[in-house]
Amino acid sequence: MALEPHHSHFILVNDPADPQEGEQAWGREIALRLAMEERLQRFWKVPRLLLAVQGSRGTFESIVQALKSNCPVVVVRESGGAAEMLASFVDTL
Repeated sequence: MALEPHHSHFILVNDPADPQEGEQAWGREIALRLAMEERLQRFWKVPRLLLAVQGSRGTFESIVQALKSNCPVVVVRESGGAAEMLASFVDTL
């Protein structure tokens, strides 16, 4: 599998979870990513934003963690997946 050639940097996370866990291993990188984002934000003194485009179950956890840490969230309507479900829910409020 090739990595996206238009991206300048990648952060790869190796989860030592049991490969038999399958989908249960998804989302374990969320806490690491949040800690890295917060540290980089403090170091460079820049704002932080979570952009939710499509997504799946892990996207909901990322959104919750972002909101708990006072990070603004932008949800892209009509992008499908978790973002679309959240946008539809907000419409009912």
